Amino acid sequence: MARLPHFAYYAGLEHVRLPLLDTYDELLAFMREARADYLFFGTAAVRTRRELGELMNPDKDHPGLRVVAAGSFGVLYAVDKQKAP
Repeated sequence: MARLPHFAYYAGLEHVRLPLLDTYDELLAFMREARADYLFFGTAAVRTRRELGELMNPDKDHPGLRVVAAGSFGVLYAVDKQKAP
Protein backbone atom coordinates (compact mmCIF):
# COMPACT_ATOMS: atom_id res chain seq x y z
CA MET A 1 0.00 0.00 0.00
CA ALA A 2 1.34 3.39 -0.96
CA ARG A 3 0.24 6.73 -2.34
CA LEU A 4 1.69 5.89 -5.76
CA PRO A 5 2.30 2.50 -7.46
CA HIS A 6 6.10 2.64 -7.93
CA PHE A 7 7.11 0.31 -5.08
CA ALA A 8 4.50 -2.28 -5.96
CA TYR A 9 5.51 -2.22 -9.62
CA TYR A 10 9.21 -2.81 -8.96
CA ALA A 11 8.52 -5.40 -6.26
CA GLY A 12 6.14 -7.31 -8.52
CA LEU A 13 3.25 -6.73 -6.13
CA GLU A 14 -0.29 -5.47 -6.56
CA HIS A 15 -0.69 -1.79 -5.71
CA VAL A 16 -3.25 -0.75 -3.11
CA ARG A 17 -3.71 3.02 -3.04
CA LEU A 18 -3.25 4.68 0.35
CA PRO A 19 -6.59 6.37 1.01
CA LEU A 20 -7.21 9.60 2.87
CA LEU A 21 -7.81 8.50 6.46
CA ASP A 22 -8.16 10.31 9.77
CA THR A 23 -6.75 7.81 12.26
CA TYR A 24 -4.19 5.05 12.63
CA ASP A 25 -6.96 2.60 13.54
CA GLU A 26 -8.73 3.39 10.26
CA LEU A 27 -5.47 2.73 8.42
CA LEU A 28 -5.03 -0.68 10.06
CA ALA A 29 -8.65 -1.61 9.37
CA PHE A 30 -8.30 -0.61 5.71
CA MET A 31 -5.05 -2.55 5.37
CA ARG A 32 -6.69 -5.68 6.81
CA GLU A 33 -9.67 -5.31 4.47
CA ALA A 34 -7.37 -4.77 1.45
CA ARG A 35 -5.08 -7.62 2.57
CA ALA A 36 -2.08 -5.33 2.24
CA ASP A 37 1.24 -6.82 3.33
CA TYR A 38 3.35 -3.65 3.09
CA LEU A 39 2.92 0.06 3.62
CA PHE A 40 5.20 2.75 2.23
CA PHE A 41 4.65 6.09 3.94
CA GLY A 42 6.73 8.89 2.46
CA THR A 43 7.23 12.61 2.60
CA ALA A 44 4.57 13.24 -0.06
CA ALA A 45 1.99 11.24 1.90
CA VAL A 46 2.58 13.40 4.97
CA ARG A 47 1.48 16.51 3.08
CA THR A 48 -1.96 15.05 2.38
CA ARG A 49 -2.31 12.77 5.40
CA ARG A 50 -1.01 14.88 8.28
CA GLU A 51 -2.97 12.83 10.83
CA LEU A 52 -0.70 9.87 10.06
CA GLY A 53 2.54 11.88 10.16
CA GLU A 54 3.85 9.82 13.09
CA LEU A 55 4.48 7.02 10.58
CA MET A 56 7.49 9.00 9.34
CA ASN A 57 9.20 8.18 12.65
CA PRO A 58 10.51 4.59 12.37
CA ASP A 59 11.68 4.67 16.00
CA LYS A 60 8.16 5.07 17.33
CA ASP A 61 6.09 1.98 18.12
CA HIS A 62 3.38 1.41 15.51
CA PRO A 63 1.33 -1.61 16.65
CA GLY A 64 0.67 -3.99 13.79
CA LEU A 65 3.55 -2.68 11.65
CA ARG A 66 7.24 -3.60 11.50
CA VAL A 67 9.91 -1.37 9.92
CA VAL A 68 11.57 -2.93 6.88
CA ALA A 69 13.56 0.10 5.69
CA ALA A 70 13.70 3.80 6.49
CA GLY A 71 15.32 6.89 5.05
CA SER A 72 14.75 10.59 4.64
CA PHE A 73 12.28 9.84 1.82
CA GLY A 74 9.98 7.66 3.94
CA VAL A 75 9.47 4.40 5.77
CA LEU A 76 8.60 0.96 4.42
CA TYR A 77 6.59 -1.17 6.85
CA ALA A 78 5.56 -4.82 6.76
CA VAL A 79 2.23 -5.70 8.29
CA ASP A 80 2.92 -7.72 11.44
CA LYS A 81 -0.13 -9.94 11.39
CA GLN A 82 0.87 -11.60 14.66
CA LYS A 83 0.93 -8.28 16.52
CA ALA A 84 -1.88 -6.48 14.72
CA PRO A 85 -4.37 -4.97 17.17
